[in-house]
Amino acid sequence: MNTALIDADSIIYIIAWNNRELDSEEQVKLECDQFLSDLLIKVQADKYAGFFTPKKTFRQDVAKHKPYKGTRPESPEWIKKWKHVIIDHFTTKWGFYTPGNVEADDVVAVLQRVLPNTIICSPDKDLKQVPGKHYDYRKGEFAEVNAEEGARSLWYQMLIG
Repeated sequence: MNTALIDADSIIYIIAWNNRELDSEEQVKLECDQFLSDLLIKVQADKYAGFFTPKKTFRQDVAKHKPYKGTRPESPEWIKKWKHVIIDHFTTKWGFYTPGNVEADDVVAVLQRVLPNTIICSPDKDLKQVPGKHYDYRKGEFAEVNAEEGARSLWYQMLIG
């Protein structure tokens, strides 16, 4: 069995989008539960650790010449409506965690390197730098990244910025 290392930031967008025209907090929570259950079955995980990125990370302090991710547009109303409900539910019911000063994908990358039998669950392209098993829950695709592919992905991203 595997331990699913879940970068949960994109889950917010998936579930909020699915419920953008609804007003049922209970429906959103049920969809959160179903999403996690389906994910764990799909990746054959008997354990998991899920993470959300905090509002502020160390990268905001480092990127002084321009705001880190500062060119992103404001979140749509359906994200604003459901984000706190989704994060609160995954945190209180399922033990997901928001680290103090680092992004969720950074925590997942470190854990992948130190824990045995893990699978990264995320659509985040940055995690393609990390060797090991991967599952893109947005596309429903599995991948195995070896050290050479991980290094190639890292350097590609360094070159394109």
